[in-house]
Amino acid sequence: IPNAIIEIWQTDANGIYLHPNDPGTEQRDMNFQFYGEAVTDENGAYGFRTILPGEYEPRPRHIHFKVKLNGEELITSQFYFASDNSRQPDPLIITLTPGEDAAGNTIQTGQRDIILDIEF
Repeated sequence: IPNAIIEIWQTDANGIYLHPNDPGTEQRDMNFQFYGEAVTDENGAYGFRTILPGEYEPRPRHIHFKVKLNGEELITSQFYFASDNSRQPDPLIITLTPGEDAAGNTIQTGQRDIILDIEF
């Protein structure tokens, strides 16, 4: 779907959210953004560069996402990581693989399509 807005939000590496109800908010990573937004290209592709979210009980690590099109919310859900054995449905699991960025830094990459049943 071209021109859809994909939002993500997550914890920092310590498992702390930027949220007034998170008891650790004052100890959060002040250099982390916690939120991102991307617009899909003409092929529906999107991308983010972020950190691996920290763990916090009782939830497994995850990245929240929301898809909006023309101001309408189409879906809100979470992506989980295969390495955490979270027992989530396969369409919500991201498998990370080692890689390198353009500067030669070691990174992990993952890919997940968001499939929606909508008509234009």
